[in-house]
Amino acid sequence: MMRTTIPILAVLWLAASSAGAQAPAAAPEPQQDRGTESPAVLERPHPDQGYYFTAGLHLANVNVLDGGDWVSGLSGYAMSFRIGQSLSRFFDLGFRVDYGSVIPGDRSGIMGSFGLDATLRPSGPWLFRLGGGMGGADLSSAPDSDDDAGTFGAIAALEVGYNLHPFYDQGDSGSFTLTPILRMTSVQPFTDDSAYWAMIGIELTWWTGLPKHQLDLTLEEAFPER
Repeated sequence: MMRTTIPILAVLWLAASSAGAQAPAAAPEPQQDRGTESPAVLERPHPDQGYYFTAGLHLANVNVLDGGDWVSGLSGYAMSFRIGQSLSRFFDLGFRVDYGSVIPGDRSGIMGSFGLDATLRPSGPWLFRLGGGMGGADLSSAPDSDDDAGTFGAIAALEVGYNLHPFYDQGDSGSFTLTPILRMTSVQPFTDDSAYWAMIGIELTWWTGLPKHQLDLTLEEAFPER
């Protein structure tokens, strides 16, 4: 009886060992897709980068249409203030305030506006600026009359300028910029109570520049020799 049992146990042990060896290996756990981060878009250094702060001084000419009657050809001066940011190599966006006064004569008056400015720099130093917001003009009456004129409402503006960088060092990000400009502004255009004024002058802008980690720099530019 012992001789019969031992061979049977041996056969069962060999069969179990063979089945274990032929069992398929466990499938590897699928790797989690962690995704890929988009690389940051770096810019080469140039003078018109970062945040900007602008002050301008201009000669102005204002024309008012009051109830369908023109009060035109009044000269004066204007100041402008802008603050904003460069969003790309070719596009800036910011806030703007203009204030002007008519040179005292037969009439006196003021004009002003505030709103947003979008600046396009398509090629080289040239820029084109579109503005929108609120504004108005108010003129006193002429002597011995009560024909004062004024209007207030939405504005639209168009500006062209040319950037000059007399203080810029090649390879720097940001600089002071001088910009001769010509700007046309209209209040409630194409209505019987509207105002139109033109400004020609110059603006001084300080650009803060971008930090080095946002710039496309060579090793020599990033770590200049001291």
